[in-house]
Parts: sequence; structure tokens; C-alpha cells
Amino acid sequence: MSFAAGGRRIRFRLSITIASGACLCTMTAGYLSSSFSRERRLGWDTILQKRENYRVAFDGFDPAKVARYGGRKVGALLGDEGIVRNRLKIASAISNARAFLEVQKEFGSFDRYIWQFVGGKPRVNARRLRGTIPARTVESDAMSKDLRKRGFNFVGSTICYAFMQATGMVNDHAVECFRYGAALG
Repeated sequence: MSFAAGGRRIRFRLSITIASGACLCTMTAGYLSSSFSRERRLGWDTILQKRENYRVAFDGFDPAKVARYGGRKVGALLGDEGIVRNRLKIASAISNARAFLEVQKEFGSFDRYIWQFVGGKPRVNARRLRGTIPARTVESDAMSKDLRKRGFNFVGSTICYAFMQATGMVNDHAVECFRYGAALG
């Protein structure tokens, strides 16, 4: 399952929420493959090395399939040495998949819902120094609050902002960075 973001297709990814203890989907989830577990201090490299294992374990990150997982599948996931086995994160991935589907139903697409937090177009910042990039913003605070209200878990403001950056909702490349102009289109 994927959704459009600024003209690009973004893959629904559960690995983020599960592996990182954070993401939207699990928002995401390829991008919401936001992955850094505070509890277990997992680094991006660990999660990225397990990405294919997550894809297989979570049925290609198909939210409709994940939303139907029951006790037997949870048990299989907890026994899968190819992924980070954390009961709370696995349960969160399942409930986030269900919430994701509800958002799609309500808004017609997850894309329509998520882009409202930046007014429907990428927010382009003109930062001069790398140290000035915030970990969260008013927009990511609002996204986090609304996602939680809708039943998502592990969707704090910092992970929401990382998601916004990863999906192109926000361009936080420093003006001096070679990617700044390229990210503009």
C-alpha cells in the first residue's frame, strides 16, 4: 500500500513503528522506516539491515493484511529472529494499520489527511546552519496530537517531524547543501 506525497509515491511501512518505537505508519511506516528504538537503543543501521525481514514478516507492509493480524500471527512475529521482537511495538503496528485504514476511509486517502499539516504543499525552510534544524515544530506537534486522537501509537512530535522531512513535506536542507535546490523540484 502506498500513498502520494508531493507527487511521489510513498510506501506504507510498518517497520518504523515496530522497529523504532516511533513511527506513524507505521505511518508509516519505509519512511514512517523511521527507526530508532529508544528502549533498546537500536540504530538506523540495525533496522535497515532488517528491512527485508520486516517486509516479509509484515506481508509487504500491506495495512489491510496487518490490520487483520491475530494472536497466531503475533506469536509468529515474536518468534521471528529477523525482526526486533517487541510485543508492544508489534501490537502498535497492528493498531496503527487499523487507524491508517480508518483515516483513508474518512479522508479518501492518507495523503489528503497528512498533507493538511503543512497546508497541502511542501514547507521550504531556508536554514543557514545545520544546528538550527528543530527536532519538532508546531506542525509536528499538531500531527502527533491528531494521530494519537485517531488511535495511533508511538507517534510523538519528533518522529512526526522526521516523517515530514523524510517524505518531503518539509525541506530542512541547509541553503548551502547541494540537496537544498534539488529538493525544491
